[in-house]
Amino acid sequence: LVCKIWQSGVSKSPAIMGLLRAGLMAAAEHNLVLHVVHVRGIDNGVADALSRLQIDRFRRLHPSAAPQASSLDRSALRRRTQERWTLSVLAWRRARSARTGPL
Repeated sequence: LVCKIWQSGVSKSPAIMGLLRAGLMAAAEHNLVLHVVHVRGIDNGVADALSRLQIDRFRRLHPSAAPQASSLDRSALRRRTQERWTLSVLAWRRARSARTGPL
């Protein structure tokens, strides 16, 4: 599903679209080309265990993992994403203005 969303650039979910935009903007900002490919769970046991919330299996496969999950500061993430989006829009407007004259 993630591969399909990344390749198409669309999702019906506003939350997924926010993540997609942030990923695309970060890639563009750093001049990166990302190729998203599906890796079968059998070939990627750690990610498969986490996605299924199989914590004991995850611990066996990755014994050096931190004992506790780290927290995500969602408000800082939202601010950072909004800042990047705003800067990208401003850069686009400046580039457009330079080509076509003031808006």
